Amino acid sequence: MAVIQGGSYGPGDSFPDGTVFIGCTFYSSCTFGDGCVFIDCNLVKKKKTPHSVGNGASMSGGFVENTVFGDGGTEQEGEAITRQGPPMQG
Repeated sequence: MAVIQGGSYGPGDSFPDGTVFIGCTFYSSCTFGDGCVFIDCNLVKKKKTPHSVGNGASMSGGFVENTVFGDGGTEQEGEAITRQGPPMQG
């Protein structure tokens, strides 16, 4: 499991399953594997293509914009809330 703390990423970056992000900013579109954890991160729109987050993501704090969670393809925007478990759906 990789831990990435701070910094700005994207557009176009990809991250593997189970990566933990702390205090990062991502500009769309980035792709994240299953089970990623976001703590005080911002997923921000820079391009029309949304971010893609795999199943089982956990988020606490931060901001979400132009982001699709899980296989269901549900897009979510707004302040991130603490969420753990099955795929996030907006």
